[in-house]
Parts: sequence; structure tokens; C-alpha cells
Amino acid sequence: MTIYYPLLKKGNSEVKALEEVWKHSSPKNLVPIIESQRKNNPSKWEKDFNTLGKYMKSRFGDHIFAYQFSTTFADIDPDVTKNWQGKNSENIVEFMHTKLAEHHNNFFPCISFDEKDWIIDTLSKYDHTQIIIRIEPYKFDSGIDQFMFQGILEKFEKIFPHSELIFLLDFYNKIIDLTRINKLVDFLTQNNKQVVFGATSCPMNSDDVSYSSFSVAAIRNDFSTFLTLKKSYPNLNFSDYTVRLKPEPTTEEKREINMNNTYLKIFYTTEKDYMIGKSGLLKKQKSDAEHISINDICNMIVDSEHFKGKDFSYGDLKIFECANNNFEINDHQVPIRLGINHHIHTILNQL
Repeated sequence: MTIYYPLLKKGNSEVKALEEVWKHSSPKNLVPIIESQRKNNPSKWEKDFNTLGKYMKSRFGDHIFAYQFSTTFADIDPDVTKNWQGKNSENIVEFMHTKLAEHHNNFFPCISFDEKDWIIDTLSKYDHTQIIIRIEPYKFDSGIDQFMFQGILEKFEKIFPHSELIFLLDFYNKIIDLTRINKLVDFLTQNNKQVVFGATSCPMNSDDVSYSSFSVAAIRNDFSTFLTLKKSYPNLNFSDYTVRLKPEPTTEEKREINMNNTYLKIFYTTEKDYMIGKSGLLKKQKSDAEHISINDICNMIVDSEHFKGKDFSYGDLKIFECANNNFEINDHQVPIRLGINHHIHTILNQL
């Protein structure tokens, strides 16, 4: 069985998209990796994460997921957050882990290869049977691969001697050197490690796509590369960023967005391409016939040869309902949710 490990932000759109996947079916080969929300306020984090465990349990139930704690510090130096302590003198990672565990979430950690020691030391105290080690090879020169990977392997085998180590090779959108990718997969496979190939060729935005259209935005080189590797490494698993590369805007950033000066977009994954349905500019839709509505875009999708049918996924159902004016899309979060949900079902269907 090939396992799919989608990388997802802990945002409302992503969580809702996953919820609907599990309502539609219960795939055994889906293990989402949830990146913790970013925080930079030392006076608010305890309050913000106090309901983390309850929230995740209410959304994910007993479904298994991996959780990356360190993404919390993406906007701040982790050496600074090391000194953030809760009322019981626990550090922020201990606090989050406790909240997840006390609500009986079915989770295990995802740890970056270059994680700060205090984060690794904290997580090493817990009895997890599996740990994901996330390696981003594009961050270092290929000339030191052998040295780097041998060191990473020895380090984490020593720290987590009783855990199964799952190595995620995350190439992000830098899928260039297939020879290098092969060598890295081969090294870990030869060391009897479970390996996940991670990458994306999904566009970060819709800037290169015409408005009032449903068109191809990029070829899915990420998945085709995985299929090529799979021929040589049949136990290889897959990871990607679904169709959401950018983090969800902060509350402050959302306040600054003028909806009238934006386009509504639906990223729609096909067998070989990433397609985008892009509306006209919202403020021009009533006065300029060239700027069509999101309902018209949904009609384009439904009428195209690429539409999977309304029973394929929650995302497809809502696109179908929008095309028939039975579902309203009036913000940017809903299309993101629909696109992610459709994408996850597409990958699961292809594996």
C-alpha cells in the first residue's frame, strides 16, 4: 500500500478539506502532515494553543496524522521561543504535545532534519512508535549529500532508537536533478528506511493564468517524477503541498485585502496537470462582460472533459452546486477548501 502524506497548514480551509475527505471515505493510506500555526507573540501563545488538542480531536477524530511543532516558530528565532514557558514551566512544544495527547489525538511528530536541539530533546521524551524526519535537500549542496545523510541517519537513530523513522525527502518546487533524487532515495532504502518523496509543481498563485478562464497552469511534474521513481523503488511513498503553497493570511493581512480588487480562483487537479479556474475581477463583473463570475467558472469546469463528476469528492459536489446556483462562493477560503479536497481525492485515486 502506497501512503500519501500531504503537507498542510493548520488553517481552516485545510482542516475542513480533510474533514470532508474522511466523511466521504476512510482511506487507510492517508496520513496528513499538519504544520502548526505560526506564532510570534510570547504573551498569547499559551491561550492560542490551549484548545489545540480539543480542536484537532473534534475535526480529525481517530484518524492518524503527523504534527510538525516547529513551524510555530517560522516567523521568529526558535532560540527565543525556547524560553517561552507555560504556567507549569513547560516549554511551548511540551505544552502543545500535552494538549494533543490529553484529548487522545492519534498523532506522531514530524521533525525537520535541522531542528533546534531543544525541540528534538523535548520530543525524544515521548513514546512515539513513528517519527517523520523531514529533509529538504535543496537547502544544501549536492556535493555533501553523502556526509549530510550519513550524519542525519546516525543522529536520529541514536535519539529515537525505538521509533520507526520515516524519511521525507521534501524537494518543494525544485525538482531538477533526478539523478540526485535517485541517489538519496537509494541511500535511505539501502539502510532499510521508509522513504517518502515530496515535491510540488503546483503554481504558488494564479498570476500567469488569464482571468475569466479555466486553463492549464502547470504540468504535474511532481507526481510524474514520483511514478518514475516508484518503478525502481516500489515501497516509495508520496507527499506534496496539495494546491496550497502559501500560508493562510493573518487576521491583519485579511483586513487589508480589498475583495473588489481580487479574483476568485479554483485550483483543479487533473490526471496530468494543475488547472486553474479564475473569475473576472470582482468589481468589474457587473459592468464588463469579459469579467465573469465564479459561478460561470464552475460551469466551465463542470462542462469540461476534466470534471470528475459531482460524486467524486466534496469539492466536486460544491463546484457542481455552484455551477447550478445552489452553492455560493463569496470569499477566497471556500475555493481553497474545494481545491484541496478535490486534489487529495485525485491523488488517492491515482496511488
